[in-house]
Amino acid sequence: MKKLYIYLTAFLLAGNIQAQDELLVDDPNEKADPVSGMFKGNRLVNGHTTETVAKHHLDYKIHHRFGRVNEGPYQFFGIDNAQMFMGFDYGVTDKLTVGVGRSNENKTFTGLIKYKLMTQTTKGKNSKPLSITWLSNIGMFSKKWSEMPLEPRKNFVSSRMSYTHQLLIARKFGPKMSLQLMPTFFHQNLVTAIDEPNDLYIMGVGGSFRINRSTRFNVEYYPVLNRYKNSTTTNPLSIGFDIETGGHVFQLVLSNSKGMVENIFLPTTTGKWSKGDLYFGFNILRYFKLGKRR
Repeated sequence: MKKLYIYLTAFLLAGNIQAQDELLVDDPNEKADPVSGMFKGNRLVNGHTTETVAKHHLDYKIHHRFGRVNEGPYQFFGIDNAQMFMGFDYGVTDKLTVGVGRSNENKTFTGLIKYKLMTQTTKGKNSKPLSITWLSNIGMFSKKWSEMPLEPRKNFVSSRMSYTHQLLIARKFGPKMSLQLMPTFFHQNLVTAIDEPNDLYIMGVGGSFRINRSTRFNVEYYPVLNRYKNSTTTNPLSIGFDIETGGHVFQLVLSNSKGMVENIFLPTTTGKWSKGDLYFGFNILRYFKLGKRR
């Protein structure tokens, strides 16, 4: 826990120190240009990045996860079992993104709103050392109540709801590496165990490393800070390889979580990397420009 706060402090101080150095050596009248290529898209692996969708653009995504790799050859190492998520994110402005989606896990519908508060810029008097984005997500599962472990309780619509709020803080260090912090608050209206908290506090960390012009390596980790004593859940840890192929991005994924949206992978991940409880899959992102072309 102490190490986590040390890393957080060092990350923020590094950005501020470099920004102060730039102010000392740069021309104060020089234009502050936004940093480009911080991440390949608005998803790191399962979670979000600070990137938003450009104005009047649509980001269409399909996420696919197979079963656990350690299920063995009979299940073809998990490929016989699969889950998927499909979503649409739209850029209302360059800073504001709204989105909807659906995962077939618990037949979950999601909606999100994402707003970029600050963009990292280079040089100049008004340069900014960080990119900061706010994300709010709502999820509702629509699976039959009789098929849920909550079945003995009354079926209220509110019992199906959960909410995620994140402050995404990122910085690009040089031409290849970007790091991100994701302090997260998650709330679910109904829990399965008496001692299970409705609220989870999570300090996510992630990073992206550019291998070459069209390929990146990404990693994200979401440690839960207040997991209850008898919990069987684990911290979500995922890695991904981005491959850009013209108009879309293809990402190979390996994760201990089968969930692909915050409302699922944050509270319900149970897989352990040490035991091979891993889910292989892929993400496909395709961008479309809507409206008139100039």
